[in-house]
Amino acid sequence: MDAATTDACLDILDAENLREPVLESLLQAIQLHLDRRVAGAFRVGAVLFSNQAGPLGQTETAAQLLQSWQKKEQ
Repeated sequence: MDAATTDACLDILDAENLREPVLESLLQAIQLHLDRRVAGAFRVGAVLFSNQAGPLGQTETAAQLLQSWQKKEQ
């Protein structure tokens, strides 16, 4: 809670070697909330990124959707 920005939070997580598990937990919670919000009307996912660190992760559904779109492009 002492971090004012995402990047400051990442520095704290990195210092404690917690970036990976915390981001994984956040991505799972994000996907859960997205799924509840759309109530099965369509598939939705999320990609997290930072202006300084770049991509931080994506939900499993986001990865599936991106892969599906890439296949359609080919």
